[in-house]
Amino acid sequence: MRYCRVWIVGILLTAVTWSVYGAQTVKNPDTLVYARTGRGMVLDPAYAYDGPTLEMMIQVYECLIAYKDGAANEFVPLLASQVPTVQNGLVSGDLLTYRFPIRKGVQFSNGSELTPEDVEYSFERVMVMDPTGGPIWMLLEMLLGVISTRDGEGGYTVTFKQIDKAVEVEGDMVVFHLAKPSPFFLQILALPWCSIVDKETVVSMGGWPGTEETWQDYNNLPPEKSVLRETMIGTGPFVLESWTPGVEAVFVRNENYWREPPTLKRAIIKRVDEWSTRRLMLANGDADIVEVPHPFLSQVEAMEGVRVIKGLPLFTTYGIHFNQNIVVQDNQYVGSGKLDGNGIPPDFFSDINIRKAFSYAFNGKQYIQDVWSGDAIQLASCIPKGMKYFDPNLEPYPYDPERAEYYFRKAFNGEVWDKGFRLTFLAMSGDEVSKAALEVLELGVESVNPKFHIDIQTLQMGAFVQEILEHKAPVFAWAWTADFLDPHNFTQPYMHSTGFYAGAEGIKEYDDLVEQGGSMPDGQAREVIYRALQCLCHQDAISIFPAQPLAWHVERTWVQGWYRFIPQWNLTYFYPLRKVES
Repeated sequence: MRYCRVWIVGILLTAVTWSVYGAQTVKNPDTLVYARTGRGMVLDPAYAYDGPTLEMMIQVYECLIAYKDGAANEFVPLLASQVPTVQNGLVSGDLLTYRFPIRKGVQFSNGSELTPEDVEYSFERVMVMDPTGGPIWMLLEMLLGVISTRDGEGGYTVTFKQIDKAVEVEGDMVVFHLAKPSPFFLQILALPWCSIVDKETVVSMGGWPGTEETWQDYNNLPPEKSVLRETMIGTGPFVLESWTPGVEAVFVRNENYWREPPTLKRAIIKRVDEWSTRRLMLANGDADIVEVPHPFLSQVEAMEGVRVIKGLPLFTTYGIHFNQNIVVQDNQYVGSGKLDGNGIPPDFFSDINIRKAFSYAFNGKQYIQDVWSGDAIQLASCIPKGMKYFDPNLEPYPYDPERAEYYFRKAFNGEVWDKGFRLTFLAMSGDEVSKAALEVLELGVESVNPKFHIDIQTLQMGAFVQEILEHKAPVFAWAWTADFLDPHNFTQPYMHSTGFYAGAEGIKEYDDLVEQGGSMPDGQAREVIYRALQCLCHQDAISIFPAQPLAWHVERTWVQGWYRFIPQWNLTYFYPLRKVES
């Protein structure tokens, strides 16, 4: 997932700072205020793929299952009454069929009763819609064996009959038919784009009616045409009372919730972009939980009545990516488009000597210390530390100007060293840590040879993504956040030709291994695959992975019950929270 910060299994309290001087009087004990940056976008499960929106959705919508107390591979039933396993007979021996008994007596917030048909409709609906850039590729990969319903040439990769047969109702059961075995199918089902919606209500609002004849009419609709863009009717512990996009979202307790109702009566997410304002809200107790930028942690650690939890590993990898097949026509980032000292050719980064030279020119230790104050690690490959099958024996390329010079001299039979080059690195506006990584690389490369010239340009998100997808960005920096806690969610985007980054970089040679790893059951054979992929990622120097940061959480000490509802994401789940005298 490109736009979310993520977290790890459970609550790993490696360092906790308590700043308390006497008991604190709890402000507004029935209401929780969370001040953060960013704004929710489209509240439809088919589209939601950004942190602020997902944070809103988990308060109102529910899935069939949930992660157990924030654990990565343990689950508890929610709208399903059991978690399927081979042992309980709800998963077939070939691991291709999963049966979920649907819980009885659950109501949506509008009073409608949950049915198996609602569940079937919810999954078929998001696969039918499959908006570009959305999260539904994960379901499509599991259930239909494709990552898009469209072929890119105006046609379709699937038929409605395939969608219809993938999810079926059998009495009180909803049955999923997988295209291939998957060790992470349950992880995906616990994510918000698998939220269950009320079929009758969505259809009455003008949503997809559930018919084969109309499915293509709803495929890839622009987000503004979604009937659920500003509405949520779920089975969850809270109801969305009001939403002013870019300002605040107000939630009230669902008094008819099927489990014990939440302790909080109200919860408010306020968008507050200015750190000084968020800091004052925290200090005065006007905000209970706040988003704190890393450089300002020392300020809140000294505050009375504030709890800071530090040292929480993140499953986010920051990357510097090399495009091996650059489109040079009408491309301002490659200069002349030739290896003449004033530009670079389209295959510049297809030479492994160039990629290795850039890797040795990056001062990773300086970057970690200067930008992250040591609260991050540099990675040797695309799989982050803490993920299963992570190879601790691989070391990132050290900063070594002499080795960088050696490989620059080898590249293109010596022409790069003799002629020099000019190109532009790209970063997204506001992504200061990625821009800083590019600045460190720029300094390292230019210091090797005065004929090497690099510029850095920042673009707004839309333009930045467009340049990447059109293969015009020769070098760009961006991060990837785990959608689900499995190494496939990193090798697929970074090393498979259909992945977001690998596709943009022209990488094609690892597809078979990536596909094998994604479809094998966990075990020794699967570990061999992922060790091999990490080795290839490293030795081929396909990208630089400058940081896997550690994370933190900041709250008033009167807040109790916080944990990671979805272990890989930095989202606050209001249901278990309460405010008590500290």
